[in-house]
Amino acid sequence: MVMLVVPATKGIPMHRLLLSMTAVLVALPSGVPVAAAAEPVPGARSLGDRLFPALGNGGYDAQDYDVSVTYQEGVETMPASVTMRATATQALSEFSLDSVGQRIHAVTVDGRAAGFLQENEKLVVTPPQAIRDRRSFTVRVDYTADRARNPTPPGAHLPPGVEWPLKAWVDTPDGFALMGQPDRAHLFFPSNDHPSDKAGFTFRITAPADRTAVANGTPIAKDTRDGVTTSVYRTVHPIPADVVQLAVGRFREVDQTGPGGLPVRSHLALARSTAPRSPTRWNARPAKPRASSPGWRGRSAARSRSSDTASSVSPAATTASRSRRRPSPPSAPGFRSRPSRKRRRWCTS
Repeated sequence: MVMLVVPATKGIPMHRLLLSMTAVLVALPSGVPVAAAAEPVPGARSLGDRLFPALGNGGYDAQDYDVSVTYQEGVETMPASVTMRATATQALSEFSLDSVGQRIHAVTVDGRAAGFLQENEKLVVTPPQAIRDRRSFTVRVDYTADRARNPTPPGAHLPPGVEWPLKAWVDTPDGFALMGQPDRAHLFFPSNDHPSDKAGFTFRITAPADRTAVANGTPIAKDTRDGVTTSVYRTVHPIPADVVQLAVGRFREVDQTGPGGLPVRSHLALARSTAPRSPTRWNARPAKPRASSPGWRGRSAARSRSSDTASSVSPAATTASRSRRRPSPPSAPGFRSRPSRKRRRWCTS
């Protein structure tokens, strides 16, 4: 090592001498190794979430997404594409995106064709060359989204005969709606679908001109040609993929003002959903039979207006139906309850 010694100069402060120096050359002896770059390795296919262990991907940080989709009336499949700009957090030989229910047609990384593989709910991408650590890159996926696909999320353990009750795709008479929570946004577009990786979003939705397309963000453009309209929305702040919402249909727009003058815009559907209700209800319990005994008449009988039942309703039952709180039915003949505030008594013959 060569050291540069600066002698003290009378009258000149040392800090000025140091500032006046433009460079200090240090010679290293030959043979000293220079730290080599990290070897590229595949990115993790999970972020280790306790509730959703299969969700998320490691090795990069998504910066923004640009999603394009085309809706055609009466067709459940939609041509689409997504472009994700990300920054590598390690040297990558391959990386993955959350993706399910889509037919992938092509994948490019920085404009060059890349290898890809669909495995479970992952789209595994092999770039044409390794991506260096801290380097920004862009991946584009051309695919077809299928609204008929609503698979059960991995890790959901349901009893036999019980269907997954949450549907991300909801078809309506004049369009559709998508709700990505808690982990179904990657049904719509390949992404790093974990709340910890927020990003900016741009949505470009093409639909018939007589329909309205809405999505997260602020509307920034609308272009109508040949009977179809492309609407563009863009978020101001980064959001997680799972809160993405998108809908196409006929809506009534309602503008309101929220707390602190916050503008709130809502779109109310003019048509009702055609999606069938789930045949299985959570925590459903069989109805308990009503207790019966001589002289007891239930509330439903007292409310009946038909001539064949009105004559069978006793005055006591009619009085009970008018009270706000129905007392417990008598359990046996001869039962008498304690007097109420209105001095009513339940009695049976």
